[in-house]
Amino acid sequence: MGYDCLVIGAGLSGLASSIILSKNGYRTALVEKSSKTGSLVRGFKRSGKYFDTGFHHAGGIGEGSSGRMMLDYLNVSGRINMKLCSPDCFDSVKFRESSFEFRFPVGFENIREALCDAFPEEAHAVDAYLKEIKQQCSSLPFLNLEADLNVMNILENVHGKSLSDFLSGLTDNKYLKSVLGVHGLLNGVPASEQGLNNYSYIVGPYYESVSYIEGGGSALIDAFEKSAKVSGVDIFTGMEVSELLLSSSGELTGAAFKDGTAIECRNCISTVHPINLIDIVPENCFRKSYIRRIKSLDETGSAFILYGTFDADMANPFGPSLYLFPDPKSDFGDCSVPIEQRPANLISNNWASKEDISRNGFIMIVPALMSEVDEWKDSARGNRPSEYRDFKNKIKDRMLKLIESFYPGTDLKLEALDCSTPLTLMDYSGNPYGSMYGAKHRIEQYNPFPVTKLPGLYLAGQSVVAPGLLGTVVSAFLACGYITGHDFLRGELKKWL
Repeated sequence: MGYDCLVIGAGLSGLASSIILSKNGYRTALVEKSSKTGSLVRGFKRSGKYFDTGFHHAGGIGEGSSGRMMLDYLNVSGRINMKLCSPDCFDSVKFRESSFEFRFPVGFENIREALCDAFPEEAHAVDAYLKEIKQQCSSLPFLNLEADLNVMNILENVHGKSLSDFLSGLTDNKYLKSVLGVHGLLNGVPASEQGLNNYSYIVGPYYESVSYIEGGGSALIDAFEKSAKVSGVDIFTGMEVSELLLSSSGELTGAAFKDGTAIECRNCISTVHPINLIDIVPENCFRKSYIRRIKSLDETGSAFILYGTFDADMANPFGPSLYLFPDPKSDFGDCSVPIEQRPANLISNNWASKEDISRNGFIMIVPALMSEVDEWKDSARGNRPSEYRDFKNKIKDRMLKLIESFYPGTDLKLEALDCSTPLTLMDYSGNPYGSMYGAKHRIEQYNPFPVTKLPGLYLAGQSVVAPGLLGTVVSAFLACGYITGHDFLRGELKKWL
């Protein structure tokens, strides 16, 4: 079988990459080792209730946004039912040690007003912060189609100012710094390690608009897959690449699979975790220094994730998405403290499902490390010992009590339906570390570029640009731009403005 392009990995970035290439006349094959596309994002059902896994809601895909423009171009927008979050609140932050709570409205101006109301002595700091976030977002190509591609300078990303240093230069107010830095949980990098520019790319689109998708991640993946098929992409599931094939002169010629078959191609975009890429690239293809760098990439943390319900007839104390902080100095990168002392993210799941409206669903995410489940790491999914199941049950109970500790004296009528651990994330993501967001985008770390030293091989995915729907889609456009030409691709996108 001969193709112009091969895309490895059928998650969001792989599906987006294949659509872009096929739309522009490249015969494209998309291969996925799992039995279906987007397995990490599709979610699951428990007791008649649908729960999302790798997708919950997205920033910057509202009408008129750059994210919506990209989804329109990919022919995805018309296949999903997007719902804008309430303009009054898309996220809230609650502190256990005090009664203070802050609710984020939608829109930069509304956020400014709310922050200044909550912190009347900090208006200058608020203005300086929001100005910097806007400025950083405007410099990212494909979020801003007029931005110079040269501004994506790796030295600026790696050696730039950290979010923590930036916020400390603006204010001494511990609550304000915690509120402004809370969305570091969306890419798994604490403020002390988070580059200001990377944080801006994450949080800026959320400040602009927040949307849900009816049917959640499952509906989103279905829309991407339908668009890929209509665009002419050949999708092959249950196929795992064993090796990229090169000619005697070192040119990319295709890929071999573990079932003994092969596909010919001139270009390849890999969306798998960078450490897995090393295993399929022929020896001596990359410099030893590059391989060492990939192998030493610092990973984002993993998580314990609780899936549960509470009564529909009581007022929802969580809001659409709620961040629970034991105190303003809580560091979600510190998993040496007990679960009860770690920050958590509580997400309402009601918008994603039409089933069982008598109970509201919620998803709770608490940072964790793979080392916390190390003793079962060598066991196989579906065949883990009873001790592991007992451990999960204890984690469920502790997470329920963590929620209740923020609402003393309130009967939340919580019920835990299931729980996942770092082992679950490892099983379903293909990530050997079970990390939530792949390799960290932090200062002092050189993440892989979209373009590699092997001509014809390009990289996309959350470890390259950023996690989340917008981050993975932008990474797809960047990788494809090296094949189609960046100016051409950005010109095509402008037609959708």
